[in-house]
Amino acid sequence: MLLLIHNNSITMKRIVSIFFMVLLLTPCFAQKQKVGIVLSGGGALGFAHIGALQALNEAGIYPTIIAGTSMGALMGAMYADGMTPQEMYKVIKKYKMDKVGTIITPAVRSQSLGFANPKNMNKMMREVLPHNNFDSLKYPMYICVANLNTGAPEFGHRGKYLHEYMLASSAIPGLFEAVEINHNYYVDGGLFNNFPAEAIRKQCTYLIGVDCNPRHANVSIHSTKDIALRCVTVLVQNNSIPGREMVDYLIESPANALYKSLDFDKFETIYTFGYEATKKYLSKHPEMVKKLAVKK
Repeated sequence: MLLLIHNNSITMKRIVSIFFMVLLLTPCFAQKQKVGIVLSGGGALGFAHIGALQALNEAGIYPTIIAGTSMGALMGAMYADGMTPQEMYKVIKKYKMDKVGTIITPAVRSQSLGFANPKNMNKMMREVLPHNNFDSLKYPMYICVANLNTGAPEFGHRGKYLHEYMLASSAIPGLFEAVEINHNYYVDGGLFNNFPAEAIRKQCTYLIGVDCNPRHANVSIHSTKDIALRCVTVLVQNNSIPGREMVDYLIESPANALYKSLDFDKFETIYTFGYEATKKYLSKHPEMVKKLAVKK
């Protein structure tokens, strides 16, 4: 009798242990079920991400983990903070981020590490995302930056320095000031990885990618500036290949066939390109909506 009671006690302890193990592991399994999204860099062309997110939300698809580079990092961080695409659109207009003069403000320091000072971008971030911390965001956010000291890409995704990583990820070398974080200098993540799918691939069951720098057969070059921009485009297109191959659904915004990365004044048109490209993609892939859409 005593042996039976003892065995039953051991069995109950095992059941309780297994029960609590399941409870502890459940969040891990739940996290794996998330829909992730990768937002490429592209300067002004990245405004297409707002349109893409708008179309996805209208279809009932709400990514819950984000990775981005350059403009994809800026747009991604706002979305990760819980902002709707409509609210993101209003922020761009309110802070005049659709004006080249707002984005590119000449640096005044003689020892500046870039031509342009990000003071206007800083102001927007402080007011729109007042908590300079990744952990304050509603959804996990991974920002790709290029570490000039180590010569390798890095991902900011937890703790402080959210603003600094956002600025660094969009700091086009030579144009915008390099950003110092913990005694290292960082610039645009597109230098190494313009489509950082690897950062969140293992955390997603389904991964959506939005690339605002797809390849085009016809390229027009008429000036030295066009040559410089074309060199940057080729660089980011090539380092985007591994990430593009990792996603389950790849949406391409074709605005780069007509506009350049510095065409900030084409905000509304580029936004529309992203929206229409995503609507078209969804209509051609009804299985995507069936698998990923949720009811709210």
